[in-house]
Amino acid sequence: MRSEQPAHGRPRAVVPGNRDPTRGTPQITRGLVSCSDINLRPSPPARLAGFKTRRTLPPLTMHFDQRTQAALRDVGLGDAEIREASDAVAAAVERDAERLQDFFDRDVLYSDIEMAHSAGGINEHTVEYLDLFTHGSDLRGYLRFGTWGVPVEGGRVLSDDVVELSLGPTVHDRVRFAADGDALR
Repeated sequence: MRSEQPAHGRPRAVVPGNRDPTRGTPQITRGLVSCSDINLRPSPPARLAGFKTRRTLPPLTMHFDQRTQAALRDVGLGDAEIREASDAVAAAVERDAERLQDFFDRDVLYSDIEMAHSAGGINEHTVEYLDLFTHGSDLRGYLRFGTWGVPVEGGRVLSDDVVELSLGPTVHDRVRFAADGDALR
């Protein structure tokens, strides 16, 4: 028996004569048990041998929580309509993310963010980038200014001139942004 050094961890033993028939190479094992000797798919219990599974719809891949789904069913919507509404929500969030990223594709923006050691009012920011991703109804990402950045936990387009982002740790607030400072007054 010889030893092989893996990329990490302890050396593993290669058992002579224990070859993978598909590759013709020795199988790396721990001790004397070969991976091919282990049955990874146990047979079903005898009491279930004749059991036929009931055909069900695939799980709903929705972006509504269970309470919202139950409320929608209570008002008469079926699974197909709920799934359609969920897809419409996801598409709307994706459109908003694209519009927000287009809006932040500027060198300078103005905001009503409350910054430490400032007199308040309207602040000017040099924007490096806004990086957003969506998952269902969630919109998240990161906003990077010239000298600092902050996580984005949500956002929406208020008008062609003003958007709002929910900013995460260090800010923990909804902040409006505009290309012109007068639009925030």
